[in-house]
Amino acid sequence: MVIAIETAELQKLRFRGEYDPETWYKKMDVVTNGNHAYLVLIDNRRHDLDNTKYFMALMKGRPGDPGKNGKSAYDLAVEYQGFNGTVLQWLTSLRGEQGIQGAPGQLNGLVTDLSVASYPDADAVISKNIYALDGTQKNLPRSDVTKSFMVVLANSTGDTVTQLWFDPVNVELYIRAKSNGKWSDWRWITLWN
Repeated sequence: MVIAIETAELQKLRFRGEYDPETWYKKMDVVTNGNHAYLVLIDNRRHDLDNTKYFMALMKGRPGDPGKNGKSAYDLAVEYQGFNGTVLQWLTSLRGEQGIQGAPGQLNGLVTDLSVASYPDADAVISKNIYALDGTQKNLPRSDVTKSFMVVLANSTGDTVTQLWFDPVNVELYIRAKSNGKWSDWRWITLWN
């Protein structure tokens, strides 16, 4: 707690000069900050506030007048970039072009659900992983199987890829590879005795 003091009274007390955030102050010290003098009523040594926070909290003034609202991003686009259109048209203009399809994420750390809506062509599945497919894709060895699995082995750039496709309905396994930008034909590799 502090109280304001007249300048003449400073001579009678322990005047410590202009407030310095590196200085420790004790009870009954007097400090100035700008045009005001303050009497320290609580030691700030071992206080839970550092000096700056301690004195700034004690010096808090009345709230200021409310400021004026600033311009919106739309207003700035109209003013500085010459945008000519509605707010909705401006918001639509902020949308960029579609990015490159990212690799699907993993489910339970082992098998990844692969959206055939996002990957309608098996040629695009080139990230190493184990996938569960729910639906059909182009360039699979069978088009009548709607639930299947694919294991993809690939290098980091995705230009050398091996796909193993498992058809759980007919219990069959197929393999193919991509090298030099070209996919091989699928080979049926299931052999039953």
